[in-house]
Amino acid sequence: MRIHRYAERGDIAGVQRELTQGVNIEAIDVYTDSFAPKTPLQCAIASPIAGVDY
Repeated sequence: MRIHRYAERGDIAGVQRELTQGVNIEAIDVYTDSFAPKTPLQCAIASPIAGVDY
């Protein structure tokens, strides 16, 4: 799902667009680079480039 990629990149505008469109924030992305599936929040937390600015 795109929201996972936006969260990883710290793309707040992209995350907001997805939320506006009604994406499920608890959706699990099984195609993440790690071995364990993650929610968008988990993707953001694990990312070295996503910040805590917003």
